[in-house]
Amino acid sequence: SPKTDSGTNAAAAGSDDPRLQYLGQTVVADESVEGDVITRTFDPASGPMCLRGEPYRASTRATGSRDLLIFLQGGGACWDDFCLAVTGAPAGIPAVDILNPELPDNPLSDWNVAYLPYCDASLFIGNQDHDDDGDGSPDRFHRGLANLSAALDMAQEQFPEPERVMLVGSSGGGFGVLLAPPIVRAVFPEAELSVFADSAVGVARGPSEPDFVLHLMDQWGAEPLLPPDCGRDCVDNGHMTGVVAENLRVDPDLRMAVFSSWYDQIMGDIFLQLPPGDFAHELEVETELLRAAYPDRYRRFVIDGR
Repeated sequence: SPKTDSGTNAAAAGSDDPRLQYLGQTVVADESVEGDVITRTFDPASGPMCLRGEPYRASTRATGSRDLLIFLQGGGACWDDFCLAVTGAPAGIPAVDILNPELPDNPLSDWNVAYLPYCDASLFIGNQDHDDDGDGSPDRFHRGLANLSAALDMAQEQFPEPERVMLVGSSGGGFGVLLAPPIVRAVFPEAELSVFADSAVGVARGPSEPDFVLHLMDQWGAEPLLPPDCGRDCVDNGHMTGVVAENLRVDPDLRMAVFSSWYDQIMGDIFLQLPPGDFAHELEVETELLRAAYPDRYRRFVIDGR
């Protein structure tokens, strides 16, 4: 029978922060174990769900370490006039790159892992459903915040007091880790927290379309989930780098690094529809502002090419 994780996560207790609203509310519909990997499927009625209504799953791997890797997978994005996204959440943990414990060059090979598939198309922050075909029933479910919260509940239950937490995301999951640090910090308040965003530095369309990010936030129901001390001001320059700056400001122990290429074809051409030179310019300007403001806690790694 379904069981609930409610009460196992005290981060949201007594809090009126909307970013924490789903913590401790997760209902687990099913759990499977394969070797050292546990996979949970969550009851959609409690919030977690994929874009087209499939159940959400997350997996953990215990190694006996005191450190925890939280990995947010990538997989596109979806809004009213564009949709190219993964829509299902597979079970298990893929043995790829930083998730591969057998990879000799993997510096986190012995860390505990919480793996979050990406299937909400709203950068793990969505909190809104849409009836796109007008038949009276929702058919586009942006449940990213509930998905993230469900997985963090699971991680906190299994790894309650990690010494170090590394929050890592790629592509759509990389944008997710720009927004998620305050939620992860609420769940693991005593841990040393570092963030690494692969292929997502927070650059959007910038001055060429300053309302673009706010439009996405509106589509995903995520505007109330922006940092409370800056809100819309965090994204009024058309980028999400203001959210990164605010996270670094309010959490003096947070460290962050981003990785990208100057002319990233997927981010720049396909999703942002920016000319490569414009993308490179905005990347340079926005990351330099963050590096200059937080030289001891923000690093950028940018390679040439597409």
